[in-house]
Amino acid sequence: MYYHNMTSTALRREPSTATLVDLQFWFLGHDIKHAEGNALVRFGFERVATDTVGGTTCYVLPLPTAEPIHRQLVCWGFAAYVGPTRTGATDGPECGPDEGPTAAHADGVLVARHTRTPLLLRVPLMLPLHRLCDLPRGEAPRSREEWSAAHAGVAAAAAVFADYERWASATLGDAHRDRALALLPRHKRRRFVAQRGLAEHWDRVCAALC
Repeated sequence: MYYHNMTSTALRREPSTATLVDLQFWFLGHDIKHAEGNALVRFGFERVATDTVGGTTCYVLPLPTAEPIHRQLVCWGFAAYVGPTRTGATDGPECGPDEGPTAAHADGVLVARHTRTPLLLRVPLMLPLHRLCDLPRGEAPRSREEWSAAHAGVAAAAAVFADYERWASATLGDAHRDRALALLPRHKRRRFVAQRGLAEHWDRVCAALC
């Protein structure tokens, strides 16, 4: 799990964060095809299409922050990233070409699908980026400060996913998600939580890591 030195017995009985990420991405893949329009765009994400061979569309959502470095949540089908980004431009909410994180709290955090440990990226993520192989090499957190930065990034993503799930339930309807669950590969169904409790699971992840 993503909890470093976690001692809560109750939380240890929760589904792993890696399992929640896998289920969340499964739902997002169905939500972008909703009959009334791309649900991620309707929620507030910016869709960045790809013209790269083998690439995948990414979705970018600015995160509210009181810090001087602006962070964004970036989602692909293979990973999610929380942290500062760059596009090569000096204006806008992204870090400029000569800026970057200078402390642990400003590290970007990469949560790859099907993995159990978040990775720290020491430089702002360069966008657009559409392939897993183009991601910069991340580092597993080791020190208390690095784990604190990793937990903060995962908690920020968990908070967004919890809000998104509540919005999706109210806007897309439970029947839409029930259909997505029914299409899950059989070997995954037993370890995935019911979609109607997913927001609460993300809330508990956020509370545990904050």
